[in-house]
Amino acid sequence: MPGPTFYNWQRRYGTREEWETRSVLGWRQVVSPSWKRDGTQVPKYTERLNGPIQSTAGDILYLTLEKMAQDPRSGTHLLLSVHDELVLECPEDEARDVALWLKEKMRSSIEDVLGRDLGGEKSVEVSYGPSWGETTEEV
Repeated sequence: MPGPTFYNWQRRYGTREEWETRSVLGWRQVVSPSWKRDGTQVPKYTERLNGPIQSTAGDILYLTLEKMAQDPRSGTHLLLSVHDELVLECPEDEARDVALWLKEKMRSSIEDVLGRDLGGEKSVEVSYGPSWGETTEEV
């Protein structure tokens, strides 16, 4: 059962008649319309609630990519990003070290955006293996 803090946050973001939400770092997301029975439009409730969460996840992803670019690993390449996952390619003998490097970049990005309470060792899961579907070891 959600606590009063979540309820208060939900009411603050779910009942306002604004057509945009903001991430923690201020990125704007426009909210889709929802039609009332009388034919008027209101901001879609579910997008008002989800917008700050999804766009803040984007904040963390963009910051992680920036940190990776500022401290590149030779022979390591970003292949794709899917939601909250990054898929990298690197030499097989460096896979564990690259996984640890990526984990640190992601963890520090979470701390930069959301603070130390939500960061830390357990805030990120990283694994590696011969393919995206065959990751075998988590670091």
